[in-house]
Amino acid sequence: MKAKFTWKMLFILVLVLLTSCSRGSDSGTPDSPVAEYPPATESGTYPGTPEPQETPKPETILTPVPTPNPIFHSGNTRAQYIEDLDYLYEILKANFPHINALYRARGVCLHELFANARYTLEAAHHHSNFIRILHEEIFDQVNRFGHMDILDSNRVRSLIPFRLTSEFAPFIEVMGNPASRAFYSLTDADFEPHVQEEPAQNHAQNPDAVQHQQGNVETKIIEQGRIAYVRIHQMSARSMAGDYLQLIQFYESIASYEHLIVDIRGNPGGDSRFFPDLVIAPNINQTLYTNLFMFFMAGEHNMRFLKPLIELGWLQVDPVHPGVFEELPHFSPQDIQGLDYYVRIVDQINPSRDKAMFGGKIWLLIDGRNFSASGDAVEIVKQTGFATLVGEPTGSSGTGINPTIVALPNSGILIQYSSAYGTGFTGRNGYEYGTQPHMFNFEGMCALETTLALIERGEYYEAMAPISIAGPYA
Repeated sequence: MKAKFTWKMLFILVLVLLTSCSRGSDSGTPDSPVAEYPPATESGTYPGTPEPQETPKPETILTPVPTPNPIFHSGNTRAQYIEDLDYLYEILKANFPHINALYRARGVCLHELFANARYTLEAAHHHSNFIRILHEEIFDQVNRFGHMDILDSNRVRSLIPFRLTSEFAPFIEVMGNPASRAFYSLTDADFEPHVQEEPAQNHAQNPDAVQHQQGNVETKIIEQGRIAYVRIHQMSARSMAGDYLQLIQFYESIASYEHLIVDIRGNPGGDSRFFPDLVIAPNINQTLYTNLFMFFMAGEHNMRFLKPLIELGWLQVDPVHPGVFEELPHFSPQDIQGLDYYVRIVDQINPSRDKAMFGGKIWLLIDGRNFSASGDAVEIVKQTGFATLVGEPTGSSGTGINPTIVALPNSGILIQYSSAYGTGFTGRNGYEYGTQPHMFNFEGMCALETTLALIERGEYYEAMAPISIAGPYA
């Protein structure tokens, strides 16, 4: 018997095609860029998005309301929240360079997330929490990939003091808009500069502060006279003064040891100066060089934040051309489309002492919770051969620049994302692949246990020679 083809079957087929992201080949690379977020129809819905029904979708815990445009919990209307959602999508589509990498790495289609969030908003109860909908429908799925996240009040207040200089003027303009001030209960006092003591004065004149800051760094002896251990919980700018003093004293006490294990597992990042200044510089005898490529989309929002850095000469940007990708053997061809500018950075770390304080073998323990400054630190170590990496691939590497911030126009909620497609000399997306360890954990062992086993066996990974300034990536 032949199956009867109906118009209903055709409609279902078209609906499926419109609302899905193509997975592409078995290798995990989609055949084409992620689908665009289509314009709304006259009814306010998107092609391929189910019309609001009398009852909500089975998986939602929200219920529809009889009023067509109810007031939500914070005083904004449903239409205003939908406007915020559409505004954020358009910003990301034109400025966020990690959309395809997000799909390859996590199987998350940004178009589908926003379409689902819009449906939920259209069906939401008037007591619904907009920020909760954003989390559940979008940001919990993205899980900070590409630094994409909602900023909470504590994070906003901690960022402002470090963004009060001219090069960061766009950050203050965005964070200080009236809607965001109201949402985060910010006042003029939050945007006033505060005099801070120099780090040397801080730890010299305030020993109580040093004692308090020592909680960020833990030191211990695993085997007397042979194996020392340091745990760094965060690359914290606020604790750098006290952490520096503590680490220098520890390096002096273990100068004759054979092994130093530095553990940054679970370290989410912080200040990119922390690891080079406090760990690498005191323990090297020659200048080390690192190479980083950053690519950007020339979206209006990105350029607003990049322009001051370009004008100050902090970023030397050039138009993207095919030749640059020839030097990056594993750069995804799919990601080239939409990238407009690139920055090539050759950075150097100079010894901070006449002689390295610790001359033995250094090990660095890493995992998938290393992001931002801690992920960048691991990439530096991998490129320079400063230490042997043991553990798991990091959560990111080679990001190299502060996340950009978006203020939703009606609610004032602040969103961050990384405008930089960062990569080392391999060309792999730093958020998609992270930095791979030299030695993976042995079966049934954590990184510390694996390292101690390697030491006992006398097995050492011969790290690559430090990159020369005159090398192929100079």
